[in-house]
Amino acid sequence: MQGWVTVGIDRSDDGVRACGPTASGADALLEGPPAAAQPEGPDSGEQRDVATEQRELRPALQLYADIAHYVQIGLSVWRLAPAPEAGLLLVAFNPAAERLLDVGLDTCIGQSLERIAPDLSGTELADMLQRVASDGRPRELPAFRFVRPGALRRTLSLKVFPLPDERVGLAVEDVTQQTRSLELQVAERRVLEQLAAGAPLGDVLRELILSIELHVPHTLGSILRLDAETGCVHVLAAPHLPEAFNRAVEGERIGPVAGSCGTAAYTKEPVYSTDIASDPLWLRYRQAALSNGLRACWSTPILSSEGHVLGTFALYYRDTRRPRHEELELIARVTHVAGIAMERRQLDERLRALTARIEAVREEERTNMAREIHDVLGQSLTVLKMDVAWLNRRPRLTTGERDAVLEGRLTAMSKMIDEVINQVRRIAAQLRPGVLDDLGLAAAIEWQMRDFSQRSGVDCAFESNIPEARFERDVSTAIFRILQETLTNVARHAHAQRVEVSLVESQGHLWLRVRDDGAGMAPEATARRRSLGLLGMHERAQRLGGHLSVTSSPGAGTQILVDVPLPAPVTQ
Repeated sequence: MQGWVTVGIDRSDDGVRACGPTASGADALLEGPPAAAQPEGPDSGEQRDVATEQRELRPALQLYADIAHYVQIGLSVWRLAPAPEAGLLLVAFNPAAERLLDVGLDTCIGQSLERIAPDLSGTELADMLQRVASDGRPRELPAFRFVRPGALRRTLSLKVFPLPDERVGLAVEDVTQQTRSLELQVAERRVLEQLAAGAPLGDVLRELILSIELHVPHTLGSILRLDAETGCVHVLAAPHLPEAFNRAVEGERIGPVAGSCGTAAYTKEPVYSTDIASDPLWLRYRQAALSNGLRACWSTPILSSEGHVLGTFALYYRDTRRPRHEELELIARVTHVAGIAMERRQLDERLRALTARIEAVREEERTNMAREIHDVLGQSLTVLKMDVAWLNRRPRLTTGERDAVLEGRLTAMSKMIDEVINQVRRIAAQLRPGVLDDLGLAAAIEWQMRDFSQRSGVDCAFESNIPEARFERDVSTAIFRILQETLTNVARHAHAQRVEVSLVESQGHLWLRVRDDGAGMAPEATARRRSLGLLGMHERAQRLGGHLSVTSSPGAGTQILVDVPLPAPVTQ
């Protein structure tokens, strides 16, 4: 390619020929030498040989010209100006050079770099061109940051090489995508490392916003968290947004007309407000935005893996503008990473809450056991001990008296022993009913339903197509504990009159359905899983590879449906 550039330049009338839009490389290369340059001599055959060589050279020159014209690497040629202080002057270029440098060059032949692109004056590129022109040594700049107003930051790979006659060539390749991808990977890895180390979620997301602001100049990033219980948003990270604006949106409710972020969270769809001043979605927040110099906002909902809205990611601008394809790709990538971070932290918080609840339940069970043993078993054993002591103090009774008294005392002691045995059985059953291991899951559920009905007064019905079936211990325990937790919730919250339970095995799955006719709850409350009891039930089902769903509505009761896959039977 260097040979093409040199030949194209040398064959021009004034020593300067643009191989770009103003004069194609093919035209420059296919011009014959001027008359004064034709070989002189009496031998016309020699002249014919030169002409033949030129005709044979034309296809090769045309090929080189086409390559330089259509190649995606930007090529340009510069020469030292007669006055050294004028710097380097543009000699030739191909269309890719215009595109990559983002400068129109068709009217710039013979002009200096400083005049063509003032924002490049004093940069590494200008310095490298001068140094190569001075010492003739090629140089490379693998990552040259190049930003035009209102555009994404671009990264160019530059190579400057010497050419004859005090000229230098510049090859430019766009490596923005590769560099951006690597840098975002580094930022994402740092975010996940900080998250795993337990850093505050706001600090983690702040790092993510700073990385996107680096790649999209003149933008202000923001990540809001949605409180699903209240329907309000809270600022998690907005490092460069005006504090006054952050205060204005803090705690605001989402809705169909709630700015870009509130509307995006409500509709679960991106909202691109290209002009806040005229966008009807911004009616309520327009003054707060405009008074803080914000003119455009692009907001995208951050969704969990299950499709629930966790929050929003937004980019604000101080001028009106529409998103471009490259920016939409960056937004999608950052939104995805933010969703991972927010969901991971949410799961961590749930796990901590669940662990705390498990410990609390254990302590409550221990307290109840201690109370039962102390108050019931201890009292009964004390009475037995007193009876034994009484018997020991009655040696002088006559035979008839002794028989009557002993019979009464022994009868009372026998009844007391029976009560102690029943209390021990009841305490053991509360810890783990023996019927679950002895007779199976269906029998244990039937026993639990009778016990619940007796204690609560709620009418209970149970049906099953597997009364005698036995399942693995983990499956039976999980299903039984889910039933117990469900009945506990019914007793505490439902105010139900009737509970229906079914246990069905079908197509390799075990299904437990618990339905009550109680007060019910709003659908959004069932989706949030804020109840630690519900969370524990979900966790039990998921550990078995199953799924638990909650269906409810106010005044229409609640249904719990558990689906657990059963292990395939072992074939002999």
